[in-house]
Amino acid sequence: MFVVMHRHYDEVAHELTLEGLERPRSSRHTVLVLIGDVHRGVVRAVQYARTLAPTAVVRAVYVETDPVTDGAPRGEVGRWGLGVPLIVLDVARTARSCGRCSTISTRSSRVVTIR
Repeated sequence: MFVVMHRHYDEVAHELTLEGLERPRSSRHTVLVLIGDVHRGVVRAVQYARTLAPTAVVRAVYVETDPVTDGAPRGEVGRWGLGVPLIVLDVARTARSCGRCSTISTRSSRVVTIR
């Protein structure tokens, strides 16, 4: 029994060793904060998103389903000084079904694929 435990500890030590471990690649994260309106919860969510990584790119995303009745919170985002760009996804006009994903063109001509 002690031999089995010793072998287990040797295997665990081998898996945890730092020998041959490569340094992690630096990466730049993008944090999307989905919003339906601007309120205290959104402000706190954006503040929290900024703390996740010092080099994170933070974006507020609003999904506009009907441009006539939906009021994208463009002015509110600027007024509250969130300091993040607002991406408005106009799904009423530009969503195309492609099986398991949708391709949506934003007003800035970027394409976002949701799987």
